[in-house]
Amino acid sequence: MKKISIILMIFVLSTLLFTACNTESTDTKTDDYIINTVKKVEILDHKFSNYFLTYEEYLKGLKDLFVNAFDENKHYERKYAEIDIRNFTDEQLKNIREKYIKENKEDKVEVEISKIYSDGKYKYVFTKANIIQPYMPKNKENITGIVITRKYAFVKENNDWKIQYIDQALYSNNIPFEKMEYNKFNNKLVQYITKFDPLEN
Repeated sequence: MKKISIILMIFVLSTLLFTACNTESTDTKTDDYIINTVKKVEILDHKFSNYFLTYEEYLKGLKDLFVNAFDENKHYERKYAEIDIRNFTDEQLKNIREKYIKENKEDKVEVEISKIYSDGKYKYVFTKANIIQPYMPKNKENITGIVITRKYAFVKENNDWKIQYIDQALYSNNIPFEKMEYNKFNNKLVQYITKFDPLEN
């Protein structure tokens, strides 16, 4: 009887250990997927805003990353391109880029991505994009570019994590970071863990 109890105990402990390992593995896989999804959106958004992608290519890249109910027009609202480029061809975008860079030099973009936060229902990721615009004249406000802060909210839809919404705010880069929106969770500044240039991907 004692021997059976010991075997049963070993079996229970092994099962618990296996379950714990699987939970950790699943969480890591989910977290990696969410971070990579945010990175994909940032790359697509910044490339679109810098005349690298047609609107059709842009939307195609975003397909399947958002919940089914997401409004397509919301994607275009995130751009910071100075003109309406929804109907431009590859050739037209190329001409714009060549003219833009010749006259203004190329924008430098650096995106930071936070760790994942959760409130039980949603998983949140925050991003901060620093966009340095060399053509901006020096002035007393010392504005040399813009900062875009975002909050991504992920929800589970049909067993897949999808983006439910993205909140965004745009600032001149002379505004103190602490005064910006979408950079806090539970009233504390979020922690950014990775940094990259979306125009080089």
